[in-house]
Amino acid sequence: MTTPIELAERTRREQFSTVKRLRVLATSDPGRGDEFANALVRLTGARLLVLDLPDAASDAPESVLLAARSPADATRFFTASALLAAVQAGLGQEEAAARTLAGVDGWLQQLGRLQLREHLDATAVIWSLVARARSLLATDVARANACADAAAHRLYAAGLDATPDYVSVSVQLLLADCRWAGGLPDQALAHHRLALSAYRKAVGEAGGRLRP
Repeated sequence: MTTPIELAERTRREQFSTVKRLRVLATSDPGRGDEFANALVRLTGARLLVLDLPDAASDAPESVLLAARSPADATRFFTASALLAAVQAGLGQEEAAARTLAGVDGWLQQLGRLQLREHLDATAVIWSLVARARSLLATDVARANACADAAAHRLYAAGLDATPDYVSVSVQLLLADCRWAGGLPDQALAHHRLALSAYRKAVGEAGGRLRP
């Protein structure tokens, strides 16, 4: 029986094949550039959903660079940057994640948040909040907890807590770390249990064979 996370792995592989094909086509046909850029963002997102962080780190910077070349597509630039920051934070590169998010913040000040908010995918917003909380955890525990709470709110509001991938796992582990750093061990343990439950839902019968 195919497990939910195996389906997510299959999607990741399909997205990789699409990016590989479009990379070749875009080289000879610049008109396919936007299609390739969008596919690259989707690939990074698919890799994050299965916590394939090393491979995501290889393409995520390029997706931000390509998105920056098309400033009119604000949603793509925010999404690419949010995913890159989440990958960096997931790999323990909190300072790099903070720099990525600082660049997004400066860009948003010029664009205006209200203009963008209604077009953003909930998953991209959640990853941006996860990355921001991770980047703040060592220096500002209160703000890190606030970002973690905001990520959880978006997770539940969008119904993504029931999605069988690692988004919910990542948010619950973040909440656990933030609560622990805030001196709330009982709440930290409760979120660890929720993370474990989300992980079991994702892997199903696959047990521990797949990430993380």
